[in-house]
Formats: sequence, structure tokens, C-alpha cells
Amino acid sequence: MAYRQEVFGFVSPLERSFQEFHEQNPGVYSEIRDAALDLKRAGRDVYGIKSLIEVVRWHRNITTRGEEFKINNNYAPYYARLIMSREPELAGFFNLRAQRIPCTF
Repeated sequence: MAYRQEVFGFVSPLERSFQEFHEQNPGVYSEIRDAALDLKRAGRDVYGIKSLIEVVRWHRNITTRGEEFKINNNYAPYYARLIMSREPELAGFFNLRAQRIPCTF
């Protein structure tokens, strides 16, 4: 997966952990994206990324590698930003808080 160049030569440990998890578990991205697209196409303009993560974590048959938890809650903002940056139909679908250090993707 290609990420933007590190900002100021720094990627936070949490973001690096997310990147590793995402690379080991590409199906998680697909499941969250598909659920978001279903909601968007059903008429929702905005939805909570954490709600979708809960749906994917508990209600869909998904297995993950590398961590105790199927999907760490701390990864929610990274998934929201990644999905909205890659899926034009979902631009603006998740509400985001400002970041002190921008994501590297």
C-alpha cells in the first residue's frame, strides 16, 4: 500500500500500527467500505465510523491477523479518512475531528 511521505519525518506509533493492521487485514477495509456504500445508497448522507466498525466486528464473519481485537477502536479515524480519500462516493460521509498531525495517506 502506498502512503504519502511521512509528515515532518514522523508517523505516530498509532498510525504505524494502523498501517500494519490494514496491510495484514485488507478485508476489514472492504467490509467497512461496503457497509458505508450500502448506507449511502440507501439515502444516508452521514454516518458514524465507529458504528460501522462495530457492525463489521460483531455482525459480519471476519477474521483478522496480528492483534487481540478484531478491529482496534483507535483505528476508526484512520479508516474514516482512508475510505473517504479512496471512495469518491463517500467523500464527507464521516464527520472528522481536526488532527494535530495529518495522516500520511
